[in-house]
Amino acid sequence: MIGMGAARSPASADSYLCYVKNSFACISGQAAGGIDTGYRGAVEATYVVDQYKNNCTNYAAYRLRMNGVDPAMWKSLGNADQWDDNARARGIPVNGTPAVGSIAQWNSQHVAYVEEVAPDASWIRVTESGYGPITLPNGTRVDSMSGHRTITRAGRWPDNFIHFKDLPASGPTSSNRILAVTTDGTLLGKDGMNGQWVTLTGGVTAAYSSGERIVALFKDGKLRGKQGLNGAWVDLLDYVVRATVAGDRILAITTDGTLVGKVGMNGAWVTLARSVKRVYATDKRIVALFTDGFLRGKDGLNDTWVTLVSGTRDAAVAGERIVAVQQDGTLLGKDGLGGTWVNLLGGVKNVYLTGQRIVALSTDGVLRGKDGMNGTWVTLAGGTRSVAVDGERIIAVQKDDNLIGKDRLDGTWVTLTGGTKTATLAGQRIIAVQQDGALVGKEGLNGGWVRLLDYVADACIPDTSACDPRTFRMINTSAPTVSGTPRVGVRLAASPGSWSPSGSYAYRWLADGTVISGATGPSYVPTVGVRGKRISVRVTASRPGYISRSATSARTAAVAPGVITNSTLPSISGVRRVGSSLTASPGSWSPGSLTFRYQWFRGTTAISGTTSRSYTLPRISKGHRMRVRVTASRTGYTSRAAYSPYTATIG
Repeated sequence: MIGMGAARSPASADSYLCYVKNSFACISGQAAGGIDTGYRGAVEATYVVDQYKNNCTNYAAYRLRMNGVDPAMWKSLGNADQWDDNARARGIPVNGTPAVGSIAQWNSQHVAYVEEVAPDASWIRVTESGYGPITLPNGTRVDSMSGHRTITRAGRWPDNFIHFKDLPASGPTSSNRILAVTTDGTLLGKDGMNGQWVTLTGGVTAAYSSGERIVALFKDGKLRGKQGLNGAWVDLLDYVVRATVAGDRILAITTDGTLVGKVGMNGAWVTLARSVKRVYATDKRIVALFTDGFLRGKDGLNDTWVTLVSGTRDAAVAGERIVAVQQDGTLLGKDGLGGTWVNLLGGVKNVYLTGQRIVALSTDGVLRGKDGMNGTWVTLAGGTRSVAVDGERIIAVQKDDNLIGKDRLDGTWVTLTGGTKTATLAGQRIIAVQQDGALVGKEGLNGGWVRLLDYVADACIPDTSACDPRTFRMINTSAPTVSGTPRVGVRLAASPGSWSPSGSYAYRWLADGTVISGATGPSYVPTVGVRGKRISVRVTASRPGYISRSATSARTAAVAPGVITNSTLPSISGVRRVGSSLTASPGSWSPGSLTFRYQWFRGTTAISGTTSRSYTLPRISKGHRMRVRVTASRTGYTSRAAYSPYTATIG
């Protein structure tokens, strides 16, 4: 779905918008008037290219692969003049009706890809490649070329159109329209990279779209819909928490977990199920994840639910294929509601489907892909945070915020940009919301980025993704930790752990799982009130445009009593003579707020009842040396004693 905008009316004769010999520049965006389809001349399976990397069948096969068509349908179709008969033999519709995404075929040995069809089908616009130089059996010499042209019925109209996978008709379509929800909840839309933004409404939390239909979920829980950017909003339903649009169907989950569906904006709502957590849908199939972990599916709104599997955490649906991520991380797949589940992979976090392709993101950030249920997994990348897939193209946002892309499972990754929050794609169009809130877009992996809008929370392309900023949550990749000795009076320090993306952090300290009042900093000094309890810290990570998440550290050992330390020994002052008084100084101690007890000694003998700070020397003291023991204590601390040095002999 490349370069489709408002329908144009070309002249009665065919007209080239771009034509070059001995180059594929018109279909790689390198020539004036060209389009970057992503084609770079790589050989597709059974086809060939000339020295300039051109060939009509190879280019057509590339476009079919990019649209997610099963390779078994387009491989080994022979020369261009054989494609119609060989396609019919494989059950592929072949007729005289053009459609976007179909292959235009001439019996004079040529095929091209249909980009656009006039509303009255009086003209088509195609991109194409041609092998050469070669002389056809009729004597016509054909040069190696690439082109982008419109063809009228009065011109060289194709003999057939082969319908491997038709795409939405020309005009504003799923690949051409861009929707964005700004940080203040404003929903905007535009058609094409160069179109003008239209403010659609405010107070939006999420938006969903299919073709011309736009459905928005508002902050007050109302679901509203409209047709086209300039249509009027229609109230659809209240108390909605999540919705989706697939073809003519609108599905919604209400605040009490009821799943309802309707056909068209004016259709009647049908209650489909209760206790539903999430819904996945195509224009023909509905799959629901229930709160009890059961995954169930049905085709029509009024059909009976089929229980598919239990213990499910997430799922995806494309055509007949259903894949389910189980609570234990096992990825299962099946074709059709009545198909048999196949165990595909373990340790999976998220899964993505397009055509025959299955792409799985593991809990450790490893990205893998395979074609078909029985294909072999290919490790694609590590350190991945999120993924978008369309046809053969895969783009991935890495944990370091780099956005990368590739066109084949065995292709080479291209670094597209840095500082990315999220990205999605449809056909050749890639749009990305940056961490600074900028929305940028480009055509093809090698196209140039265009800054589209600022202050964006999320953006989407209809029929491929939803605009739902609520899906952006801070992700904890390693738990917070507590360092230090768990002891009364000894400072403990918190490390926030690792988060994707990075953010700002708030702390809340807990004792045996109970919040400690006032303990909200990155460090905490245990008090006597938590002695014997185990300490942990709860870290809440936040970042503008993301939903805050919390993670809690492991608990420490039980908090031990505090330690009292003496830095200066006690001392004795006064006249050392019978009848005189001696006075003890406790010395220097930490922490503060200590209580001191005294015990006087005559030589090594403790004198009974002498527990005050002063002591009057009786006659028996003559000829002896005196000392004092000071015992420091404080609630929550282990008491500690220190002795003064001996005095001189008492006279």
